[in-house]
Amino acid sequence: MASIRILSIPPGEAPEDIREAWIGLSLPLAGWPLNRRRNWRVGGVLSGQKSVLAHWVSFIFGKAKKMDGYAVNGQLAITELEKKNPTAAAWWMQNVPRCVKPHWALVFPEDVCELESSSE
Repeated sequence: MASIRILSIPPGEAPEDIREAWIGLSLPLAGWPLNRRRNWRVGGVLSGQKSVLAHWVSFIFGKAKKMDGYAVNGQLAITELEKKNPTAAAWWMQNVPRCVKPHWALVFPEDVCELESSSE
C-alpha cells in the first residue's frame, strides 16, 4: 500500500502547533480510487462542510477550493497522529470529529509531503 510522509507544516485552519504535529508521520493513502495524487476539491476543517452530502453540494456549486495532493483515511491518520502526539489527536477529535467517520479523508497538499513507494 502506498503512503505519504509529511515533510513540512500543512496549511489549514488548525492551530500551527497542531498542524506541525503531522511532520514526520507516514500515512497510508486512501483506498482506490483515492490512492493517487490528484486535484481535489476541499473545504476547511473548521469552516468546511460538515457532511459528505454538503461537501458534494459545495463541489457542484464551485464553493470548494482546489488542492493538488494526496488523500488519506481520516481515522487511520488520527490513529497515527495519536501515537506521536496525543494532544494534537485530541484537538482533531474535539474540533473535527467527522474526520474519523467512515469515508472521510484528509487531504495533504503535494508540496508538504512525499510519496513513499510501496514495500510490497
